[in-house]
Amino acid sequence: MDEPSKKKRKVEDTNETPGFTFDSAASLPPATTDAAPPAEFVMGMQAPTSTETDNAMDVEEIDLNESKKIMLKLLVQVGSDAKVERAIVASQQLPMLAGAIAGDVEDGLGEYICDTFLDCVVGFPHKFDVYAGLLGCINEEDGEFAEQVVQATMVRLEDALEQGATRDVKVLLRFFVLWPTVKISTMTGTFDTLETLVGNVRGALANAPQDGKIQSAADEVIGAVVFALMCGGKALTETKTDTDTDTAMNTSEDDGKENEKENEKGQGKVRMEGLLLKIQQEYMTETRKHQALPNPTETIYPDAPTLRDCDALENIVACLSETVTNNFSNARLAERSWMVVKASSSTLEEAETMDIPSWTDRVSVSNVSAWSDIATKSCTREVRLFGDGGRSNTDFSWGDSYRSKTLTKLSVSDRFSLRDVVWDILMTHAPRSDETVSALLRCSMPGTEHVVLETIFKIMLEPPYLLSSSRWLFYGGIIVRLKLKS
Repeated sequence: MDEPSKKKRKVEDTNETPGFTFDSAASLPPATTDAAPPAEFVMGMQAPTSTETDNAMDVEEIDLNESKKIMLKLLVQVGSDAKVERAIVASQQLPMLAGAIAGDVEDGLGEYICDTFLDCVVGFPHKFDVYAGLLGCINEEDGEFAEQVVQATMVRLEDALEQGATRDVKVLLRFFVLWPTVKISTMTGTFDTLETLVGNVRGALANAPQDGKIQSAADEVIGAVVFALMCGGKALTETKTDTDTDTAMNTSEDDGKENEKENEKGQGKVRMEGLLLKIQQEYMTETRKHQALPNPTETIYPDAPTLRDCDALENIVACLSETVTNNFSNARLAERSWMVVKASSSTLEEAETMDIPSWTDRVSVSNVSAWSDIATKSCTREVRLFGDGGRSNTDFSWGDSYRSKTLTKLSVSDRFSLRDVVWDILMTHAPRSDETVSALLRCSMPGTEHVVLETIFKIMLEPPYLLSSSRWLFYGGIIVRLKLKS
């Protein structure tokens, strides 16, 4: 990839630590090597110059390791405390943390912070909006380092695509689509990047339509893009770009109502509708084959034909289509992400957008076939919640239950997106129950209890569930802890 261009750097000299603390149950990623204890202080004559130099180096190494541990803790715990409103996190904590990051970058910790920052993006899938807002604040303080993070993000995306790590692809794309709102990239650059990725996997499958490996990889990529748009679509449609402003100013009354309607949509809404149409027509209809689930052991309801014949990607794309048509009405998760990045963006005054690095040959049409096999599907797994099904219509009849009433109040977007995020949290933090419960409480909201619990049961009861008692203990412990803490 091209080297990032040099950008502005704005770092204020200060010895003050960030004016906030995080009281959270979030755990740290794999710990760094502990620093050696400081050497004993001995009063007396001045030591030889070589010893003095060695001691100074030891002190510097200790300070460096301490700074790393402090920054690691801050990056992990930011936005994890469910008691702190997200608006406070976005508008107050993130700008202060960005200032601390800029200072540590000046001290030589840039590479470490960049790697740790992206580890947190991947490791905490429910905080993609918080980290997007933080990147925008970093761009305000140190544009050169923000561009380094952008460059590293694209490299990680390509690594994940090559390795078949589609869960990482999905989480990174959720983080990626919020960049225009926090003034990291332009709306045009963001959608051009997504459309190129979709076009490349579509072209690879068109060249080898009978290759199941390529279709599996292409389906996962399309699913990752769709989920990203579902979670970040509200921000994309609401964010007004410079192009929108210029168009509105240059539009006269004589241009007609149709132009006014297009201007009201904004560039993000227009580009998202275009990308969705491309996915529906060029990929779903013209290129891929319908994928059913003929094996009854793949569902906990083997006698329900509607579950056996379930194409997960078709359901996800249909969900996004309905959500876009309804202008993300009642899409509370997408709304929450929009409010986080909007609050963060309101603090930005000097941030400048940057060019997104182009995909390399590793993501070209000809190289999709060389990607690793996908061991576990993350973007096209069956996303249906519990509900009516079984041998007859009378089985599992919920009637006007509390569950039925609460689920009907949720948008289809929330049911799909929250279930997927919960699944990712469970897979990421297992078997650490406390960290899992903390993340689940942070990502959920009133009225979504059934989605969270049913997702846990869905994973716990999947065949071969009778072969693993530890799975029951883990998920049972999570349910008990959720009850105690909620």
